[in-house]
Amino acid sequence: MRTIDLMAAVLLAALLAGGTAAAFTLPESGAVEGWVQEGPPRRFTAAGLYGHINGGAELFLELGFVELLVQSYARDGREISLEVYRMESPLAALAIYLFKCGEETPWPEIGTRNSSSRFQAALLRGDCYVLVNSFSGDRDLRPAMVGLAGKLLEAIPAADPGDPFAALSAEGRVAGSERLVRGEFSLQSLYTLGPGDVLQLGGETFGIAADYVVQDSDRPETRVRVVYPGPVRASAAFDTLKAALDPELHALETSKTRLLFRDFAGRFGLVMLEGDVVEVRVNLATRPGDHD
Repeated sequence: MRTIDLMAAVLLAALLAGGTAAAFTLPESGAVEGWVQEGPPRRFTAAGLYGHINGGAELFLELGFVELLVQSYARDGREISLEVYRMESPLAALAIYLFKCGEETPWPEIGTRNSSSRFQAALLRGDCYVLVNSFSGDRDLRPAMVGLAGKLLEAIPAADPGDPFAALSAEGRVAGSERLVRGEFSLQSLYTLGPGDVLQLGGETFGIAADYVVQDSDRPETRVRVVYPGPVRASAAFDTLKAALDPELHALETSKTRLLFRDFAGRFGLVMLEGDVVEVRVNLATRPGDHD
C-alpha cells in the first residue's frame, strides 16, 4: 500500500472510531429571549426516519444515521425548529452535510461550518448535522436562528473530521465538489456504475470523490477513490463491478486490474485496481491510455 493510501485508511478508521456519542441538551424555553419550546422534543430512530423525511432517508441511513431530535420554538405566532441528526461519527456527519448543503453560503456569526439562508441554516458540529428551519423566512428572524444555533452548539462536543480528501489530487479539483460515498445511494447520486452496491462499500467503507476540471474538456470528470481493508476486499469489489456493469456502459477493455468503458453519451470511464485501492474515473472526454 502506498504511504498516502495507508495514511488515508488510518485517518478514516480513526474518524469512524471517534464519534462523539455524548448526550446533549436542546435549548430550553427562554434560552433565546421570547422563544419557548412547543411541546416536548420528538425523537426518531432509524426505523422511524422515513416518517419524518419525505424521501431521502436511505442516504442518511447509508451514511451512518443514529437518531434525530426535533424541537420547535414559537414566539408571536412565528416558529423556528431545530432538527439534530446525530450520526455515528464526525466523518458520517460531514458526509451527509456535503450531500445536503449545496453551494455553501455561510453566516459568519454561526460558530461552526454552515450553509445558511433566511429559510434554513445547515450546520456541521461533531457527529451532528443540524438544520435550523425558519418557516416564514422573515429576514428579521436571523438573530433568533443564530441564537438558537449558538445555544445548541454550546451543548454539542466539537470534533474535527480532518481532511478525508487528502488522498485526492488538489490540482484541478472543483472546490465544493468533494463527497463521501458509502453505498449505492451515495454513489448513484454521482454516477450509475451498476445496480446496487457495486463497489461493495456495504455502509461501512467510505470512498472519497470529487470533480475535476480537465483541459480541452467541456465538463468536469468525476473521480472516486476507495481504500478497502485489504487487497482481497478490493479485488472482490472490482470483480463485482465488472460483472454488474450497467448495460448503458459498454466495456471496451477488461483485465484483472483494469476496466475501460464508454457511456451512452460517448464519454469514457476507467476503473483501476491497485492493491487495496479501487479508483474510478468517469465522464472522460478522451479515451485514456494504458498508463492513465
